[in-house]
Amino acid sequence: MQLSCVPSRPTARSLLRVLGFSLRHCIPVKMKSLSASSGRLVVLLLVVCFSKLAESQNCGKQARGALCSSRSLCCSKWGFCGMTTEHCGAGCQSGACTGGNPPSSSGRGLRNILSRDMFAAWFPNRNPFYRYDALIVAADSYAMFAAVGTITAQKRKVAAFFAHVKQETSGLRYIEELDKSSPYCRAGDRYGCAPGKKYCGRGPLQLSWNYNYKLASSSVKFDIWTDPDRVARDATLAFKTALWFWVTL
Repeated sequence: MQLSCVPSRPTARSLLRVLGFSLRHCIPVKMKSLSASSGRLVVLLLVVCFSKLAESQNCGKQARGALCSSRSLCCSKWGFCGMTTEHCGAGCQSGACTGGNPPSSSGRGLRNILSRDMFAAWFPNRNPFYRYDALIVAADSYAMFAAVGTITAQKRKVAAFFAHVKQETSGLRYIEELDKSSPYCRAGDRYGCAPGKKYCGRGPLQLSWNYNYKLASSSVKFDIWTDPDRVARDATLAFKTALWFWVTL
């Protein structure tokens, strides 16, 4: 990969920063003078670092339109996957972009793919708790869920998501797991469990286990680790947990 100082191209230092490491990781100490052997060593270290750099440039127009492996990642304007401001900000090509120039798409989100009537037809026996409006509000928090790629690709992604929803809840009939005997609490892990709380399956994808409730809390903007039962009382929150789990798979 050729790097230059042309403003429209990333510099070596900026590219390395986007990848999450800097030249300090390649050359751990400053050397005022280099012997021939130490000079060759530095060159070798730089080759290794830039090899890592080249391998990481794996999305967007730099990689024939490829998407990042996880839908929660952003493809930066330079073709790298990550979750930093540099990845998701201005020029972001795909993924969970937050600002600047978002990726182009053939649709405008879930509401243009799944109508109210279609939702009713897909889930004729659903629990009234699962409201279409709650789904749309939740989906607006995960705008890239159904807004990347061709309209055909978007429809396939939506269909795959709801196929799992149907499997987990028997067609959105169940809000909570029927068997609540297990607390789904791995008390020994770093997330811990709130006193007296059970982290059994709840919502469209039956979010389970204490660590998932803890990790999802920041994304859904509510501490469901402390109050997991809220997922079974708030339809929008329930759909958000399902979308969070789906995009972070």
